[in-house]
Amino acid sequence: MGTRQADFLFELIDYAGIFPPAALESLVSAENYSNLLDSDNQWIVGNLAWSVERLTDFRDFAPKELSWSLAAIGRNSTDWESWKNARAQDGKEIDGFLSHFPDVDIASYEFKVSDLTHIEQAIKACKPMTRTMDVFFELPWDQDISESLASIASSEAIQVKFRTGGIKPENYPTSLQLATVIKHCTDLELPFKLTAGLHEPIAHVDDSNGANAHGFLNVLYATALAYFDDESIDTMVEVFNSTSESDWAYGDLGLAWKGQLIDTDSLNEVRALFTSLGSCSVTEPLQGLARLASI
Repeated sequence: MGTRQADFLFELIDYAGIFPPAALESLVSAENYSNLLDSDNQWIVGNLAWSVERLTDFRDFAPKELSWSLAAIGRNSTDWESWKNARAQDGKEIDGFLSHFPDVDIASYEFKVSDLTHIEQAIKACKPMTRTMDVFFELPWDQDISESLASIASSEAIQVKFRTGGIKPENYPTSLQLATVIKHCTDLELPFKLTAGLHEPIAHVDDSNGANAHGFLNVLYATALAYFDDESIDTMVEVFNSTSESDWAYGDLGLAWKGQLIDTDSLNEVRALFTSLGSCSVTEPLQGLARLASI
């Protein structure tokens, strides 16, 4: 029996089983993804998130007629020169993979951009890729990214990605940090993706490390408030910090927080901004949704 569906959550989760904390073997992760696509819960599943450096693993277990949709996660880099080398190496491996699996769709290519002094050059180098796939720049939390966001938005091609969790508590952005960058994105109408730490629909304390973890429904609701009502960052922070499941309900009508409904059509429109999230679990998000009231 699947968790009740909601149009505004369709294909929300890119399944990232090979990445921590699950860190599954390639074959196990691929089998899990295949089973998800064949299950009652396939409606919430988007791409299979996969490291470019492990694309060759598919040759060990996948048929050449494989036709999945992948989010390709690129190599990390430490400076501008290593970033250029990483993109070149990724490109060769993606081309080799597609020559062997021509029916696979590389839906997105995602990688960190830590050296923001070269953001314009990075945009110029990657813009041609957007003709065939979505390109996401993962931006850091420890730098002022406001100018970079404006540059990326002006490209009208590149999208952005933010890391919202990890193994350690310090890997989680504060509610203020997350609200600030999402407000920037909504003001710029710049699509964004989130990854890690969003295993639950509602904000909570992560039992594994004691971190204040964000909830993906909190994010969606706050993004809608910022986009449609130009709500303040303070109001968004209040939404991000709302941890009581009894304050939330979702269903065919939309998403409600403390009795205030945002309808399904509006939420579907917001999903053009909050495009997806990466998670090594699909079961946990679905279990969390099942606990919420229906509307």
